[in-house]
Amino acid sequence: MASIAGTRAALENQQTAAMIAATQTPLAAMVQATAVPLQQTATHHAAIATQEAIVVESTRMAISNEVQATRQAISAEATRTQIILDGQMQEINQEAQRTQTTNLLTIILAVVIGLAVLTIVAAGAYILVQRQKAQAAAHAARAYAEQRRLFIVQAAMKEQENRHSPNGKPANGRSQPTLHPPDLQNNPRRPSA
Repeated sequence: MASIAGTRAALENQQTAAMIAATQTPLAAMVQATAVPLQQTATHHAAIATQEAIVVESTRMAISNEVQATRQAISAEATRTQIILDGQMQEINQEAQRTQTTNLLTIILAVVIGLAVLTIVAAGAYILVQRQKAQAAAHAARAYAEQRRLFIVQAAMKEQENRHSPNGKPANGRSQPTLHPPDLQNNPRRPSA
């Protein structure tokens, strides 16, 4: 009885082992079949991750280069703007200096013109005074010449009357007054020197 039971147990164990072995083979095949796609999927995801990393790095480098180029462009534009502003400021300063010089020259010219006008006015006044003096002197000279002429005429007439009178008296018996030449010292209308 004991041997039969042992044999039965052994057979059951063999059957169980055979069943397990028969089951393990398909399971191993299934595991193997599943592992290959999983490995391929993992490899594919790794490749995608690598490509994404490359794209990210490329994007980062592009952004960095763009930022650097933008900074350089901004710096160059700022430098150019500063140069333009400096040039405009220099032109403004030069224009201010030219304006100041022009204003100064205008003031000097106005002063010179004013002095010239005053000189002309003074010269005109002097000429007018001298002309009036010359006219007064000419008038006085004409008056003196007229008095002198009258004196000469009167003296000639007296000389002629004295020649015809034997006693030095005129024919009417009255003596003529003594004639004197015009006194230049006491003549109020004597010509000026």
